[in-house]
Amino acid sequence: MEKSLQTLVSQLDKTLSQFESGAEKKEGRGVISSYKDGVIEIQGLETLKMNEVVEIEGTGSRALVLNLELDAALAVVLNKSPEIKEGLFVASTGETLRVPVGDGLIGRVVNPLGVPLDGKAPIAAKDHYLVEKTASGVVARQPVDQPVQTGILAIDGLIPIGRGQREL
Repeated sequence: MEKSLQTLVSQLDKTLSQFESGAEKKEGRGVISSYKDGVIEIQGLETLKMNEVVEIEGTGSRALVLNLELDAALAVVLNKSPEIKEGLFVASTGETLRVPVGDGLIGRVVNPLGVPLDGKAPIAAKDHYLVEKTASGVVARQPVDQPVQTGILAIDGLIPIGRGQREL
């Protein structure tokens, strides 16, 4: 009995080692399994990272990954489109969310992603910063040495506000 069990196990092992799946796994691409209230659930992208930007193919929309689960990822759609629906493919960009910074933004009207809304030329930014950037430590900041008066006696008396930080 034990001999036949070993034979069966060896035959199964041999068969499984020769088995080839006809399905190809395409790296960097997943599928939207649900879309509700501006949040998409992505299946099939195991290589996603937190705060990674993904592109929804065929819509020109992008989404920000904010939750990673064992078999899925949840992402917030950054620029909504009526074309977004379940079953569309999602491509991984490998980038984290960045916005343009610099003097090119002075006097411009932009959305939270730094895309101009004023109908003028594209933003000529010299640099891009991460949206989720770590703040510098308290020791590295300049000390608050100049008080700010609001003009409201109750607030000025109860809450000392200084220029450069929220509260003294």
